[in-house]
Amino acid sequence: MIHPATIFFSPAHPLFSIIHFEFIETKPEYLAVQFIAGKEFVHQGEAGALHSGFNTLILDSVMGGSVMGSLEKMQPIATVNLRTQHSHRATINEIIVCAAKVESIEDQIAVVSGQIKSVENNQILASAIGSFMIGTRATPLADRAVEVQ
Repeated sequence: MIHPATIFFSPAHPLFSIIHFEFIETKPEYLAVQFIAGKEFVHQGEAGALHSGFNTLILDSVMGGSVMGSLEKMQPIATVNLRTQHSHRATINEIIVCAAKVESIEDQIAVVSGQIKSVENNQILASAIGSFMIGTRATPLADRAVEVQ
C-alpha cells in the first residue's frame, strides 16, 4: 500500500519541489524520510549552517505525514501545537533523516513525536512533540482570499 504522505510529499508542493527527499520507511503510524539540506535555507551570518526553521519545517511535515498514514480515510489535518528542541543546525548538503511516530489519537487529536538525525554521525539535530487536529473543516486559504475580494 502506498503511504498517504507520498501525495503530500510531491514535487508539486512548493517546499518539496526544492528539497531532495526519499522515503526510508513507511508504516501506518510511522514515517522516516531522508533529506539533503539545501543551500536555500542557509542562516545569514553562519557559514554553511541552515536556519533552525528548516528543522522545524521538516519535523512539522514528517510528523503530519505520519498522522496521514494512521488515518483509515484521508481527511484534512492541521498542526495544533509543535514544540521543537534544537540541538544542532544542519549544514549545506548534509544528509539527514526525520522520523516521526503517532503516539496516540484521542478526540480527533493526534499526538506525535519526531526526531531529526544526521546520517553521517547519528547526531540528533532536533526533536519535537506535537499535536495535530484531524478532520479540520476550515475554508481553504485560497477560497478565503476570494471571499475577501
